[in-house]
Amino acid sequence: MAIPCEYGDAAYRRDPYAFFRKVHEGDGVYKVPSRNDYLVTRHADLVYVAEHSELFSNEMPSMTEFEFEGMAQPLLRAVPKYDPPLHTSIRDVAARGFTAEYLRSYEPMVRSIIDDLIDNFAERGSCEFVAEFAYPLPMRVICALLGFPIERYHDYRRWSDALAVMQDGYFIDMTEDEIYDVKRSVVELQGFLDDYIRERIANRGDDMVSAFISGQEEAGISLEQPQLMGIAQSLFSAGNETTAHMLGNLMNVLMTKPDELRAIEANPSNSRRLIEECLRAESPVHWLPRTCLRDTEISGVPIPAGARLLLMFGAANRDACVFEQPTKFDKSRPNLGEHMAFGYGAHFCLGAPLARREGRIALEALFARLRNIALDPSMPAPKFVESVVFRHLERLDLTFDVREGSVRP
Repeated sequence: MAIPCEYGDAAYRRDPYAFFRKVHEGDGVYKVPSRNDYLVTRHADLVYVAEHSELFSNEMPSMTEFEFEGMAQPLLRAVPKYDPPLHTSIRDVAARGFTAEYLRSYEPMVRSIIDDLIDNFAERGSCEFVAEFAYPLPMRVICALLGFPIERYHDYRRWSDALAVMQDGYFIDMTEDEIYDVKRSVVELQGFLDDYIRERIANRGDDMVSAFISGQEEAGISLEQPQLMGIAQSLFSAGNETTAHMLGNLMNVLMTKPDELRAIEANPSNSRRLIEECLRAESPVHWLPRTCLRDTEISGVPIPAGARLLLMFGAANRDACVFEQPTKFDKSRPNLGEHMAFGYGAHFCLGAPLARREGRIALEALFARLRNIALDPSMPAPKFVESVVFRHLERLDLTFDVREGSVRP
């Protein structure tokens, strides 16, 4: 099978979809040369792996620690890195802040943050959407929910980016200095979480961290400090990274598809199916790992014990066996609910309901206050960040007019 590019190389990072199509033409499983990694790309195979934790573990032996300045540093285990039954208990504790009741109560705060962000660029008539809206919205929301002091926003952004690099394990085209900065940022994040959890144990507040600390006590579960830190880290990551990428991809779709733009301009509240198809077509997170526990096979391909499987959600969401004409953007698909942009099964993303809600409210507010939104012709065309894990824009320069009466005093 002739592959158009190698997994992880520059051509792949710019556009992985030709690679996915070629792997789908074969058995759907691809062994990464020189690594004990296997890409699983077909929708049915991802369902199979996700439903068989006795064969494919979320615990990653290679991701328990890292070396920094000559010392071994523990790497916190996020909620998805546990297997049942412990995962069930920890997830139940972490999920206490994502109930339907809580999500409804967050809406006024989300709307206020959105209006503040639009205020910052409305009268200018232009913005760089990724830096001025897509990233700060979910970051400010999750920091408010976790009780993190917002004045450290720039640290959170740096820590979040570093954590994503550390967890995927692919330090591609990075210098030694860049890798050092990534590790230093992760050490800083974990130190911050350690201090913050201890402070919240002593002084509870009205925030998600206090809620899950109290929740584990009420449930009769005694979680250790690193496990509590891992929950906080999971909520922090799930609450900002995926949502930020989704928002940028969503606006880019509207800028490149005039029919979709006219439809949302006419009815900004009718965005649910648009958001779901964008999540399918441009999945913000392209893979998550599993460890194969014993020799087995997937679609006839032998997988040895100890191998790392990369569950390629971005590829499964373009599987022609499930989604007819997968390269076509079509929000009328009858099976939109089968996309895997937020994972599948027991490890389905905790932050998915919040991300969807933020996307819907954001579109309503943006198109209620701004009109004639378009790509800025004086700026370079939008470009995707070169990444093996995420699918998101580097920047998105827009121009617009302000609707009369929509500028707040």
